Amino acid sequence: MLKKIISALNIGILLLTISACNVEISNPEAGVPDSEASDPSIASDTSDTEDIGDTGDESSEDELKAGDQQTFTVESIDFKMNFVPGVLTFPSGANDTAYKTIDHNYWMAETEVSFELYNTVYNWAITDSGSGTRADGGVIYTFGLLGNSGGRGGYDDGEQHNNIVYETGHEKHPVTMVSWRFAMAWCNALTEYYNANNGTEPDLSLVYLQSDGGEPIRMVSDSYDSNAYEDDPFVVETANGFRLPTSLEWELAARYIGDANGDGDISDDGEYYRGWFASGADARYNESPTADHDGDGDLESVDDVAWYRDNSEGSTHEVGLKSPNALGLFDMSGNVYEWTFDFYSSGPLRLLRGSSWIDYQNNVLISSNTNNYPYSSFNIFGFRPCRTAE
Repeated sequence: MLKKIISALNIGILLLTISACNVEISNPEAGVPDSEASDPSIASDTSDTEDIGDTGDESSEDELKAGDQQTFTVESIDFKMNFVPGVLTFPSGANDTAYKTIDHNYWMAETEVSFELYNTVYNWAITDSGSGTRADGGVIYTFGLLGNSGGRGGYDDGEQHNNIVYETGHEKHPVTMVSWRFAMAWCNALTEYYNANNGTEPDLSLVYLQSDGGEPIRMVSDSYDSNAYEDDPFVVETANGFRLPTSLEWELAARYIGDANGDGDISDDGEYYRGWFASGADARYNESPTADHDGDGDLESVDDVAWYRDNSEGSTHEVGLKSPNALGLFDMSGNVYEWTFDFYSSGPLRLLRGSSWIDYQNNVLISSNTNNYPYSSFNIFGFRPCRTAE
């Protein structure tokens, strides 16, 4: 059964009980004020403020602090999501000269989606239980034109750089060879998996539909043709299910250290990771740290927080092996680029953030990004889901 637990990280544990689910709320970042959720929506990175619409009752998350966790269990696989306090203005861009604002709280996956997590949900979503439906009676998902072989993901063999469809041996590596379309539809499938296995917990609402009021997106192709509902889905602004983060959501999660003075922004020294840092590092990519920039008690360089060309040995690595950033998020720089929801410019290309195992050191920056077609899948592309806080 998929169960939801908000786990204690450090201090000040407050134990609550909600329905049949135990909820532990901790304060890992004393001195950082609570931020109330407001107006979540899916917005483009082209605006200075990202507004995501009201999702309803916020009372259950009033006590949450930066980095608090939810733990979800898919069969025997646990994955966690960390709380990101929004309602914040933060520096953006390579030189930290642009300022952006996010007006909502949200959850970001602690790691990139692994092969074992991706394929467990994928196989559940595509399997016919014998009656033309999934095991829960729902509509079967389809990934790719060649039946469902296209959506399984793949990896680089690290030697001759062949793209191999996933079988075994890379279960805890980030899933790759997954297009933006597949990642988007998989988020819907994860929401439906949760709803089918959540016991007495309230259902989550699906984010991506074919049209306003239409059917959820459950069929995506690997065709090079532009497909209207696949490549530009209708987004339910009030939905609280799993989805791809926007570029700004990704960037805030990569930069956040803490609003130490409680002024509603993280623009003061020591409150954010700079654009030329890797996320979680205490110095720019080509320097050894001399000061504990994020106050975690360690001096961390790019090699401590990221897999890239100089240390990756030509391959992805298991998620979560390097040091995390201040929010407890791993591999926000390096390992694989991560799909975001946003268009690059006016489309049809979609933005990816972060950097990958194949990048040179000078590209392992929070400000790094690339873009590609929504049908493209490569051995350096992966993703991590987020979810709007209620």
